[in-house]
This record gives sequence, structure tokens and C-alpha cells, in this order.
Amino acid sequence: MALQLRQTLFWEYDVTTIDLDAHKQTVIARITLRGQWQEFKAMLTHYGKNTVRDCLLDLRNFVLCLPRNCQ
Repeated sequence: MALQLRQTLFWEYDVTTIDLDAHKQTVIARITLRGQWQEFKAMLTHYGKNTVRDCLLDLRNFVLCLPRNCQ
């Protein structure tokens, strides 16, 4: 199952120009938040569970340290 990016999921980008390796945090975050189950499974297959976990943990730490949350 190859990782195919839907234009409706990445509405602000041209999906033909997204580099899956260079933009993996964006891809992983968007599929996790708004993707379908098949896209989530394809993402896990493409990146691997450890990479997905690490990216989501990094994202969680980033969100927790935004100025409105760190008062």
C-alpha cells in the first residue's frame, strides 16, 4: 500500500511537490489529525511505527510549548 496524498487533505499545498521525507512531520501530523484509516495504515507502512511515534511526540512537545500554553 503506497502512501498517496489527497489534495483535499493537503488543501494549501500542491501534493505533487510534497517531498515525503523532507516534509514528514507535516504529512504525519495531517494524516493523523484528518486522514482516513487507509491513509493512516499507509503512513505507518511508509514511515514505520517508530518514526510516526517520534514525530507525533515532537509535535506534542511543540504544541505544549506554544506561548499561550507556557505561562
